[in-house]
Amino acid sequence: MTSFFDRHHNATSSNCTIFHIQTAGRELVGTLTVMVLASAFVAMLAMGGRDATTHTGIADVNSVSVSGISSGADMAAQLQVVLSRTFMGVGIFAGQAYHCAVYRFPLDPLKAPNPSVPYCDGCPKGETLTYDHCKNLPNITSAPPLVARATAAAAAGEIDDLATLRTRRAFLYRGKSDTTYNKGSVNATANVFRALMPPESVHFEDRIDSPHLVPGINPYLCWWEEWSGPDNCTYDGARHALEWIYGRDALSRGRDNATESLFPLLKPFDQRPHLPNSPPSYLADKGRIFVPPACEPAGSKCKLHVFLHGCGVSFSYDVFTKYSGFNEWAMRNNIIILYPKMGTSGPTSQLKSGCFDGYGQTSDAYDQRTAPQIIAIKSMVDSLTGAQVNV
Repeated sequence: MTSFFDRHHNATSSNCTIFHIQTAGRELVGTLTVMVLASAFVAMLAMGGRDATTHTGIADVNSVSVSGISSGADMAAQLQVVLSRTFMGVGIFAGQAYHCAVYRFPLDPLKAPNPSVPYCDGCPKGETLTYDHCKNLPNITSAPPLVARATAAAAAGEIDDLATLRTRRAFLYRGKSDTTYNKGSVNATANVFRALMPPESVHFEDRIDSPHLVPGINPYLCWWEEWSGPDNCTYDGARHALEWIYGRDALSRGRDNATESLFPLLKPFDQRPHLPNSPPSYLADKGRIFVPPACEPAGSKCKLHVFLHGCGVSFSYDVFTKYSGFNEWAMRNNIIILYPKMGTSGPTSQLKSGCFDGYGQTSDAYDQRTAPQIIAIKSMVDSLTGAQVNV
């Protein structure tokens, strides 16, 4: 089973476009496309181009979490390890382990220099790793050297004290038919977290038959992600991730099922004040933020969840910010959802596709506090919690 998202995950340019309207033999496509375009137009008018960047101090500094899909999940895993004082929990919808993409394991085949993997920890000079070796060759990876790398980074002050992770929680998901992150790859990520956290704080859901996607129960999301089979549209990933991170009571007010009616609460978020000048982060000028009305007043101290999209930002970002399922749970339970957005520029095909950096393509310190994308996301979070920016 191969999903639309699988086929476009490794897009090599910024020209990625969703072509569902061309799918033959599906009358539903035209109807859904018209409905979605109409809803998007209404939402665009409601958003009115206003930036939601004046909400300083509306989020609780002790209730910040992060999740992501694919390259966004890679970044989420890095953020949880690097900034464990900031993030109380993480949701990983198919993501690789901290430092895995650049670490040479004993059985790793070596390659000629490659801009997709410009930095290798343990390679001879002039050689590098196979791109996506942790996703494609999970059997050659192991958790202990990655845990050792995190330990050394913490000792050097490059990341937060690992002791903080003992109080954090991690939720992981991989669909049984995922062909982008091969079987074993996400379990390797879980094993790193099991070593850094109490094992009972780590939940890995791998029983749902889905391809590479954010599992949800919204019919449009499931159609767009081309999820088929007996488990189609039966697993609410947003709910399970948020409940695991915050506890079941955090969602006790239930889900607002009127998805389209929530679009006006999804506002532009000016990312420019948070982007470091050098090295560049390659994030876009604007992302989006979902703020429930109860969280608008200064000092509201609502929970804050950061969701990170995957590659192919041009065709996936709008869908994930509207239909991934987080807004519906956030609305009634006073959770702010921040959706950072990558741009479509940079020196590599992955950055041009809008992938978050899990390969050292922005800096060889890509998984440290000083990494440009980590600096940017931390600054966004700090602006919403009112915390002092300290990276």
